[in-house]
Amino acid sequence: MLPWLKACALSNDSLDMRAEVVQELARSFKDDPDTLTILKANTNADDWKVRVVALRELARGFKDDPDTFTILKDYAKCNDSNIQKVALRELARGFKNDPDILNILKACASSDDSKVQKAALRELARGFKIDIQKDKELLKEIRQL
Repeated sequence: MLPWLKACALSNDSLDMRAEVVQELARSFKDDPDTLTILKANTNADDWKVRVVALRELARGFKDDPDTFTILKDYAKCNDSNIQKVALRELARGFKNDPDILNILKACASSDDSKVQKAALRELARGFKIDIQKDKELLKEIRQL
């Protein structure tokens, strides 16, 4: 069964099935040495749904891998709002104590893309202390959510 899942996670024509397989592989076979490699490979998948699942599972199950943080930071700055929102959420929730995260969220809170802007503001409101004097405009935006 595991060899079949691995093969499907890398090259299944049904993208919905591939996304499901990637998720199941990450959750049920986290200790398998190939799982991390497969997740990383799927962060570059052509389909955004597969990338979203791979990023989410990478962040939640492999937070201690040194590449996870870098991959999420890179996608937090990408041009695909679906991917960017997931990266922002996972960075804010899993790497909250990193000093770069607050700056990334603040920058995205000014995005021209309303989906990205809303995601960044939501994460800022959820778990970050904001300097009232410095960030008055940001606080106004958060209150409008």
